[in-house]
Amino acid sequence: MRTKKGRSERMSQMPPTRRTGRMQSREPEIRRPEPQKKHKKRKKSRVGITMALIVFAAVLAVIVIVSPKQPLGRATYTTGTESGLVDGSADSDSAYYQGLVISEIMPGNSVSVPDENGNYPDWIELWNNSDHDIDLQDVGLSDSGDAIRFLFPKATLKVGERLIVYCDDTNQAEAGKAYHAKFKLSTTGETVYLYQPSAYLIDSVTYRIMGSDTSWALQEDGSFAEVTSYSPGYENTEDGFLAYRTATMITDGALIINEIMADPKSGLADADGEYVDWIELYNTTDKTISLDNYALSDKENKPLKWRFPEGATVAPKSYYVVFCSGKDKVDPSTNIPHTNFKLSAEHDVIVLSDSRGRLVDRVIIDNIPEDCTYARGEDGLFTIRTMSTPAMANS
Repeated sequence: MRTKKGRSERMSQMPPTRRTGRMQSREPEIRRPEPQKKHKKRKKSRVGITMALIVFAAVLAVIVIVSPKQPLGRATYTTGTESGLVDGSADSDSAYYQGLVISEIMPGNSVSVPDENGNYPDWIELWNNSDHDIDLQDVGLSDSGDAIRFLFPKATLKVGERLIVYCDDTNQAEAGKAYHAKFKLSTTGETVYLYQPSAYLIDSVTYRIMGSDTSWALQEDGSFAEVTSYSPGYENTEDGFLAYRTATMITDGALIINEIMADPKSGLADADGEYVDWIELYNTTDKTISLDNYALSDKENKPLKWRFPEGATVAPKSYYVVFCSGKDKVDPSTNIPHTNFKLSAEHDVIVLSDSRGRLVDRVIIDNIPEDCTYARGEDGLFTIRTMSTPAMANS
């Protein structure tokens, strides 16, 4: 029985599992250092890629340094062509415009800087920080990265000079007059772009959310900062701010209306040979007065109806004559300007105001006979006189 039992047990046992040739072939593979070789290969491959990237970056850096600097971008659309598209054949001339920069931006002009009409639009200041005068003809300005919305006329910005462009969604690009661009600025922040005539970018400035009557001004270190000491047309410093305020400040009694001719038949003729109405101003001080800060009007509710030519001045203790013909021009032979309004000898009001529309002087005329003037005497009172004395003392 013992024997049978032993046989039975032996017979019931499962035969030992035999390793197949395939399984046997795996054991030597485990013993071989193959994975280590693969790891080394991967390591070498990564090192090679890293070295290639380093070499590529070095070559790229050399190209950037050696190559001439080009503008960052180019606009696609412009107001300067009939099709509205930029002329793609125009070449870049970035070297010429280097130094022409956007130097100050005021997107929330409420009561700080009036334009020639007494309004308070947003404005941008450009500065020629180069070593040469720059021709601005067809230089573009915009609040868009692909569309030029304002083009300068034929004008030169001299070394160190600054100019202002008002952004009130109107277009006025005429030499000798204030510049107005057909876009507005946002106080919530945006980017302003300056373009070459070829539509390549010269400069761009991004400003953040701004408060009312503060400007985003270029600082001496090249950075921008929000400041309350705005200085359009002057350097961006406290001294520049004071210079701007002083230049736009009006002294009471400094400039007065001195004589009015409302119905001339003889005497002073304009460059066209016509006898037209005229007004004479007088500088009572011993300092030259800039007329950039003054305006004339025949409407009390529109004091800034006509602005003097840019750069016009009145010498100390001297006279300045203005024709009131409605021609709105300057006589080239005499430099006497014409207003955009005429006078009525029967009844009219002449208003002299500062650049903010504040009253400086005011004279009412009634029933002035033809060829007679209404002149101020030494006592300050006006009387009708038969002899006119334009640009001379009232006798």
